[in-house]
Amino acid sequence: ATAAAAAAAQWAARRAAPGKAVKQEPREPSAPPKQRATPREAAPITPGVPSASSSSLPASRNEAQIRDEHPEWAARCSLEAARPGQPQRLTVSMAEVGFGDSEIVVWCSWMDRRLSAEQPSGTSARTRFKASTIDFSENKLAANGIKALCSLLEKHGVKCEVLRLTGNQFGNEGMRCIARYVSSTSQAPAMELHLSRNRFSMEGVKWLLANLSMHPAYPIWNNDTDRFVPLWLRLENARVKGAPAYSALEAACSSLTCAVCCGEKSGDVRCGPRQCANAGCCDELKHNCVAHLCSLDVPQAAALLPSPAAHARPIFAPAGRGAVKAAPSGVEASAIRREEPRLLYE
Repeated sequence: ATAAAAAAAQWAARRAAPGKAVKQEPREPSAPPKQRATPREAAPITPGVPSASSSSLPASRNEAQIRDEHPEWAARCSLEAARPGQPQRLTVSMAEVGFGDSEIVVWCSWMDRRLSAEQPSGTSARTRFKASTIDFSENKLAANGIKALCSLLEKHGVKCEVLRLTGNQFGNEGMRCIARYVSSTSQAPAMELHLSRNRFSMEGVKWLLANLSMHPAYPIWNNDTDRFVPLWLRLENARVKGAPAYSALEAACSSLTCAVCCGEKSGDVRCGPRQCANAGCCDELKHNCVAHLCSLDVPQAAALLPSPAAHARPIFAPAGRGAVKAAPSGVEASAIRREEPRLLYE
């Protein structure tokens, strides 16, 4: 304000007395502009010195703290150190612990943090996990609990030899979640599924068979026998038995162009989780038998299920001209000639 008043006075003096020099008063130097304070989170970080927010605990210590949150669960669920080039071994034995949907959701959150703590930081590499058996049998898991469990296994790519969910309470919606899990990767994530004594019907079984028949990982290649082996299924259930269930299974196999093995015996060789004695499954070529259903009740005088056949089916029609389509209404047949396509594709 003082500088502005002095400038105004000089301008008035010049107008009043033109040609006379006006003595200018010295101006005080203005103070330098104040610099805005840099926020702490926006300040540059010196390389090699971790900030307080970016510091984290070592993976082993972090995993130990998470494990100590539920020592009763940690005693049943263990993680072994991974060997070079091998997946990390996982043990899950949660049978008969009284889990319902709410309890297993909490368990999945806890296990998710444990598995995430094992992931290497700063790299795009992903730790692989494999379990010999994942056992949640004899609990009270319904659709939401099965969905939470399958989502956890799918998120971390957990593979297992045996997935045991016997004696729970899930129905067809739970079967859909299981079908989504077993078809979530390019390789089969499980060799055996034990799903007996639950509440699903043949609709859930057909949904599972549809996913298996359309997925290239089934039947499963066994490196020990150099053969393709059907997935081992245990489906003993009051709603999946008798002639109606057998008829529904026959219709499903026919519509899906797949086969199931009900248990065969060839000499001393019997069907098992790692081998199939069916004559159509003994070749090294891939077949379309996707599941073992050795516990299926076959009614007397029932029609035979479709036999295993080659996985790749011929898609070209025989040589020759196609059949002539019927002419539209009002058009003479001699005026139009259309041939049926011999190859359908998507």
